[in-house]
This record gives sequence, C-alpha cells and structure tokens, in this order.
Amino acid sequence: MIKTLGLAAVALASTTLIAAAQTPERYASASSQGACYIASDLTGDGLRLTAWSTSAEPGSYRLVVTQRTGGGGFDIVQEGDAPASYQQPEWLSDIVLDTEARFDARLSLWDQHGQLICQTG
Repeated sequence: MIKTLGLAAVALASTTLIAAAQTPERYASASSQGACYIASDLTGDGLRLTAWSTSAEPGSYRLVVTQRTGGGGFDIVQEGDAPASYQQPEWLSDIVLDTEARFDARLSLWDQHGQLICQTG
C-alpha cells in the first residue's frame, strides 16, 4: 500500500473536503470497457483517497491529487499497472491527506493500447 502522510498543506476546511469525507465515492466514471472511481474515508491518519477500477483487460492508471495551500499548490502523482478485473473493483492506490487539506483528485485509466477507458475529476 502506498501512503503519503503528514503533508504540510494546512488550510481551512473546505466544502471539497467535507463532501469527500461524507460521500463514499467522490468521483466516478464508466464506459463500455470498464469503470474507475475514487472513494474516500476518514482514518486515524487523515482523509484516505482510494483509487479503484474495473476493466476487461489490463492497462495503466494515473491518480493526480492537487493539494492547495494559502501560497499555492502542488500535485501528488501515482501511476502504474491496472490489472484486468471486470467482475469486481480492483484496488489501485491510496493517498492519505491531512484532514484540513483542500484538494482536487483525478483518476485516469487506459487499456494496454493506450486508449482511455475512463477519467474522473
């Protein structure tokens, strides 16, 4: 499991954070080839964003979380192989953010030929 803990970006709680903490699936997207989504839940370490996918064939994914601070922002990027998993969702990645963080998250899933299957955010 990949985790990014203790990020220095601290800001006022935003509606983005509140919506993410209260909604099991923050972003979701689907096509005839598969689907992808980002789920969120509160843990003892912070707000965990988890990337999931379903696809008939293996491919690759890219998760980008843009965290905003008072003086700007930065991206956290995780990418890698996405296994075929059409019957049930397959875990791709986790990122844990500070509970006071303001952020946007995007997940993209491609097939093994580089064709976009789904994109969220």
